[in-house]
Amino acid sequence: MRRAFVLLLAGSLLALAACGGTAGDEQGASDVPISVQDAAGGVPSGTGGQACQSDSDCPSGTGCSSSVGVCVAFPPWSTIFSVQVDPDPAGTLVGDQFADLLIDTTGALDLSLAAPVTVQGRVFHAPTGGAWTGSNGALPSSPASDADVAEGRLVAVATGRIPGTQFRSDAQVLGLDVSGTNAPRFSLRLLPNLAYQVTFIPGAGAVETLPPFSFPMQVGADLTSDVVLPPDSAYLRLQGVVRQVGDQGQPIPIAGAQVAGRVGSDAIGTSTLTDAQGVFALILPPGTGTVDITVSAGRSPLLFPTRHFLWDGGLDAIKAEYATNPFLTLDVDPVPAVRTVSVQIFGDDKGAVKAVPMAQVTAVGTAGNGDFTASTSTDASGVGTMDLLEGTYTLAVTPPSESPWAASQTTLDLLTQDSKAFLIPLSARVPVAGRVLRASTGLPVAGAVVSLMTNRQAAMSSVAQAGATEAVFEATTALDGSYSLNIDPGSYALAVTPPAHTGFPRVAYPSIDLTTAHTLGVSLPEGALIRGRIRAAADGTPLASTTIRLFFPISLTTAQNTWSLGDTSFASTLQTAAEGRTDAEGLFDLVVPVVAKDGQGVNPDGTSTNDKGLADFGLPAIDLQ
Repeated sequence: MRRAFVLLLAGSLLALAACGGTAGDEQGASDVPISVQDAAGGVPSGTGGQACQSDSDCPSGTGCSSSVGVCVAFPPWSTIFSVQVDPDPAGTLVGDQFADLLIDTTGALDLSLAAPVTVQGRVFHAPTGGAWTGSNGALPSSPASDADVAEGRLVAVATGRIPGTQFRSDAQVLGLDVSGTNAPRFSLRLLPNLAYQVTFIPGAGAVETLPPFSFPMQVGADLTSDVVLPPDSAYLRLQGVVRQVGDQGQPIPIAGAQVAGRVGSDAIGTSTLTDAQGVFALILPPGTGTVDITVSAGRSPLLFPTRHFLWDGGLDAIKAEYATNPFLTLDVDPVPAVRTVSVQIFGDDKGAVKAVPMAQVTAVGTAGNGDFTASTSTDASGVGTMDLLEGTYTLAVTPPSESPWAASQTTLDLLTQDSKAFLIPLSARVPVAGRVLRASTGLPVAGAVVSLMTNRQAAMSSVAQAGATEAVFEATTALDGSYSLNIDPGSYALAVTPPAHTGFPRVAYPSIDLTTAHTLGVSLPEGALIRGRIRAAADGTPLASTTIRLFFPISLTTAQNTWSLGDTSFASTLQTAAEGRTDAEGLFDLVVPVVAKDGQGVNPDGTSTNDKGLADFGLPAIDLQ
């Protein structure tokens, strides 16, 4: 039954002033090179170049892009790009990267992938008292018994040569060799002389699932080397119970609670769930540093704050306690009272109250000496309900992307406020409109996808804790090149992707301040044709179905100084100038934007000439008004 929109009744009602989405410490409009250009009108230009099937169909100084079927000019001057190549995963080669390659005016780019080094061996546990991979001492040459042999998967990760990227390889690890030949049980392909961090993840079929084991690896040639895990005796096996005090003061075991353990700064932990009696069994790996056992609600229907139980003396301290009482009791008290809270999200449209349906509402805060998080979605009346422990929260509201209302946050203090119902007003989203034009002619570009990307990090820190930080707003240009969007106010990265058949290049701008309404025009530079062949270095075999990506060259410092090129899921997308795949003959062609010449816009090390340490990629300035 559809419910009419009504404001929650007064009496238990409290209105909360919401903070807007303005980013206090993100980059401002002055961080982007601005120029006001005449937006020439005209009819759609259709394609960016003459249709072709081969170079013979194209004018001098241009070549036929087989991927888009139009003539595209070769680079007018030498240009630097970084290149990532990922061969067909069904083959024997691994991906590689080539930083800061200088491509001349022929646009030719021929690459060869060297053969990787191969590490082969077995995975097994050391005997009691024995050394293991990454520790001091001589490693055993073979497992002491069949029970020490492990199976699972090895995952190797290394920092990429291009900022914000990684190298990754993995291999299956087979279990016991029943033939008795002691043949290698894994084969891991790596780039030579690259520092990897390798993690062994035990298989799900093991009788007892031990925590993952991580260790460094760097090899320069093919190698047979076993991975020796810590001895079974080095793992600390704990048992215990998770409880809370009931209304009558009696302890009540909590079923379905999640218990997670971590030793020191190790990023890899282990976790389990309590059984019907609240009992858990947890395995901690060998290591140094503080032991942190965290208890959270997990699958339990009971509400209680996430609690951390710390042993600053490390594994020795918890072993001593466990030796005295070989059954840990983890009490999650104090557990504050539970309050069912209703929030009504609305927008103020010139005095008219408008419900905001389908908004995600996330509460992140502290209660009872622990952390607590809850979320809900609003119904057609803009109302959402959730059970919260009495505490202090930051309430983040994220409307759907098509909503006219902006994401926001406010404080909710259930320790000093007795209300169970709250009104949260939202401000209107910021209108952004403009046109996408061809820079050389001023003609509009129809069908281009305009993407504005943000992570809301500075404006909505509570959402970061809840993991819902990023948003993308997109529109497609009309025949006259125009587009319009309503967005949350804040700092944005911009990408414009023209239709492939036009032969126009993709462009990106990593930081634009859009905290207020703006007209945002984009002039697309001309495309430059880069093409070549990718082969295997060993025998010159062309590599088909290989992905090649060209990146705008930036330094690690520049990436770290530019919010959108840091810890965002779209950082790699922004840096990508073009992407394609090789054909059966290993051939590829890509259309990249013509970037500024001789460091005008981009310094030789990839940093920006705007003197603020931000990336601008040497592209034409946007028109921001």
